[in-house]
Amino acid sequence: MRALLLLLLALSSASAETLRIGPPESLPALPELVLRGENRGTGPALLLLRVDDRPGAPYHDRANVERLVPPGPFTLRLRLPLLTTPRGRAIDPAALRLAIADSRDPGMRLSRLSIEGAPALPPGVRGWSFAPEGAAPLSGMISVAPGAPGLAGINPRHVRRPGEDPILARGMVGVTRFATPLPPGDWNITLWTEDAGEWETLPAVLEQRIRINGRDVVLFRRSQEEWAAQRYFAGREIEATESPWPALGGRRGGRVEAQIRLAPGEDLVVQLAGHPQAATHLAALLAEPGTEGRSTMEALRAARFAEAWPVLHRPAPLHSGSLSIVAPVETLAAPGSVVALRFTARGPTQRLTPQWHWEGDPLPLRAHWGQWRWRRPAPETPGLVLSAAHLRADAASVPLGEALPREITALVTIPSGTPPGERRLRLLAGNAVAEARITILPIERPKPRQRVGVFLDVAPHLAPDQAARQSVCDLDTLRDLGFDLIAPPLATPPDHAAMLLDLQAAARRFAPPLVAYTPLRRLEMQHGPREAAAQLVAAERAIAAAGLPQPVWVVADEPSGAGMADRVRAMAFALREAGSEASLAGHLNDPADTALLPLLQLVTVNPRYGADLGDIARLRAAGVQPFLYNMPRLRLAAGFYLWRIGAEGLLQWHARMPTADAFDPTDGREGDVQFLWPTPGLCAAPDLDGDLLELMAGQEDLRWLAWLEQAPGEAAAALRRRLRREVPTSWRDAMALSPDAASAWQNAITALARNLMW
Repeated sequence: MRALLLLLLALSSASAETLRIGPPESLPALPELVLRGENRGTGPALLLLRVDDRPGAPYHDRANVERLVPPGPFTLRLRLPLLTTPRGRAIDPAALRLAIADSRDPGMRLSRLSIEGAPALPPGVRGWSFAPEGAAPLSGMISVAPGAPGLAGINPRHVRRPGEDPILARGMVGVTRFATPLPPGDWNITLWTEDAGEWETLPAVLEQRIRINGRDVVLFRRSQEEWAAQRYFAGREIEATESPWPALGGRRGGRVEAQIRLAPGEDLVVQLAGHPQAATHLAALLAEPGTEGRSTMEALRAARFAEAWPVLHRPAPLHSGSLSIVAPVETLAAPGSVVALRFTARGPTQRLTPQWHWEGDPLPLRAHWGQWRWRRPAPETPGLVLSAAHLRADAASVPLGEALPREITALVTIPSGTPPGERRLRLLAGNAVAEARITILPIERPKPRQRVGVFLDVAPHLAPDQAARQSVCDLDTLRDLGFDLIAPPLATPPDHAAMLLDLQAAARRFAPPLVAYTPLRRLEMQHGPREAAAQLVAAERAIAAAGLPQPVWVVADEPSGAGMADRVRAMAFALREAGSEASLAGHLNDPADTALLPLLQLVTVNPRYGADLGDIARLRAAGVQPFLYNMPRLRLAAGFYLWRIGAEGLLQWHARMPTADAFDPTDGREGDVQFLWPTPGLCAAPDLDGDLLELMAGQEDLRWLAWLEQAPGEAAAALRRRLRREVPTSWRDAMALSPDAASAWQNAITALARNLMW
C-alpha cells in the first residue's frame, strides 16, 4: 500500500482528479482539512491527501494520508494539528503551505477541499478535553494541560493511542483529581475513561474507583481472570451487524455517566484511583443540564469512524427458506495429513446441534463454525470487510441467522498408517443432512524439503505463569495441524530458567532452526550492544549445558525502514568481540538491507525486499539460508510458489499478535493478526483463523509436491514439467494467478496419484 501511495503522489499531475489549496488567510481554533466529493464507481476508490508545512517537502517530511472511499457522496475531515510525517514530526497548521487531494480512480469526483473549524459543543454544555492542545474533539471544549489549575495526579501526562477515534486516540493518564467551578443546580456528568491501549496490550485494569463529588460511581476490584472475562472478551460474542460501529467503536470508550446536584459555591470534583495506572486515564469530561452534549460526542465518534473505516465488501444477504446444508465434494487425501471439510448451512434463525456420523472407521475430528466479524482485508488496509474467518471451536451448538450462511468446518486428521479406502462423514443438524466423502489413497508421501510455520508469542491477556502454559498448548496445536517451523516465544535472558523451559517446549515439538524473534533485540534496546552481547553469551552457555539446540537469534527486524542498520552492525560486532558463536537472523523488507547480509546466517524476505527466484538464488550465493515471511496469498506462497523458487521455507506473522482489543481490528496502527484467536480459560479448544487453514493448505500442497518429485512414470514427469512452466518464478506473476490456481494444481497431483495407485 505504501508503494501505491508513493506512486500516486508522484504522478498526481496525471491523476483523474486533483484539488489543491495553499495557505489560508486565517486559521480557526481547531482547523480541519475537509474534502468533499463523490465516488461514482462501483467499488472502493483510493484517495490520497498530502499536507506540506515546509517548502518542497519530500515524502518523509510531510503528512501523507490515504483513505478508501466506498461508492457514493463522501466528506472526509482531518484535524490538522494531529497530522504527522512518516518520521513522527507533527504538522504545524500555522505554517501550512500546501494541501493536495488526489485520486487516479476514473469514477472519483472531488468537489471541494477546504480548511474549516471543528464542530462545536452545543450551547449550554461545558466540556474539558484531556488531550494535547489542538486535539479537543469539539470546539468550545477547554484543553486541560498536565499542570492546569484544578488538576492533580501522579505524573499526569498526555498519551497517544493508535486508531482514529476523536476521543480515545488521545487523553491523559495519571489523573487522580480534577476540580472546576460550576453554577449550582442539577448536572449530568459524562466521562470517557478508557485507555485504548496499543500494540498487543490492552491495559488490564484490575482495580478502579471513580468518585464524583464524594459519591463512588465506579468501584471494583477483580482478578486477571475476571478482567479477561468482563473486558477482554467483551467483544467475542458480538457478531457483525449491518454497520461496523455498534460491533466495534460503539462499545468502546469506558463511558461513565452520573447525575449530581451542586450547592452554591460547590465545585465539580472528579477523583480517580486504581491499578494499574490506566485506571487513572481520562480523555474527556462533559457537564450539561441534559444529554445533548453526550449525544453530540458519540455522534462525532460514529461519524469519524465511518469516514476512517468504510465498508469495502459485504456478502449479499440470503433469502429465508428451509434449513439446508451443503457438503463439500469428494476429497482425495493421504495418510499423515489434516484436511478441512467445509459445510455451509442456510436457513431461518435457530441454533443447530451438529451431529457427526462416520461410515467406516472414524477419524479424529475437530469442528469449528465461522463467526461473522468485521476485519481489515489486509493488516494495513484502511477499510473493513465482512468475514466469517473467525473459526469458533465451541461447535456443540451453532447459531444460524437468516441473513448470512454459516460455515461449519470439520478438521479431519488422517494419521500415518491409516488404511486406504473411502470414509463418509455425515453432518446432521435439525432436519437437514449432508455427506462428505474422503478417499484415502494407499501412498506414503516423503517429508517435504521446505517447511512452513509461524511466529508465536504469549497470549497477552494472560498472567505470565498462565501465558507460559498456554504457549505450550499453542505449540501442540500448531504441530498437530502439520506445521514444522516455529519462531517460539522465549523469555529474555538473563532469565535462563524460563528461557530454557520455553526452548525445551519448542525443541520437543519442532526441529531446528528455532527462530528467537525477540530476546536479542530486547537485550540491545534495554542494555546496549556490549551488555547485550555478554548476556547472550551467558545464555548460549546455559543452552549448551542443558543439551538444547541453539536458536537462531534475530538481530535485524526490517532495519532499513526503521533506521536501525547501524545498530544492527554494532550488535553483531559486539557479539563477535564477546566470543559469541550465535547464528544471527534478519527479517528484510528493503533492498537496502542487502548490505547487512555478511552479518547474517538466516534471512526471511518478502516482496518488498525481493522474493523472486533470482532473489533467492542471490541470497544463497551470499551464504545465507533464505526463507520467505509475511507473504500475501498464503496458500500459494506457502505451497507451489515456495516450491518453485526454492527458498528453505516460509515463516508467517503471526499466531498471537492482536493489537489492544483482540476483537476490534480498528484500534491499532495495523489490524489484529492472530491465527489463534483468544479463548476464555486456559488451553481450551482453540479458535482458529481462516488464514491459518490457508497456510495449512499450502503445507499440504508441499507434501503432494514432494510425492510428485519422486513419482515414477511419464505421466508424473509430464506433470512436473507442466507445473514448472505454470507456477511463476516472480511474485508479481504469482499475484496475477486465479485464486483457485493452487487448488487446481493440487487436484491434478491427487488425480495422478489415484490413477497410479488404483
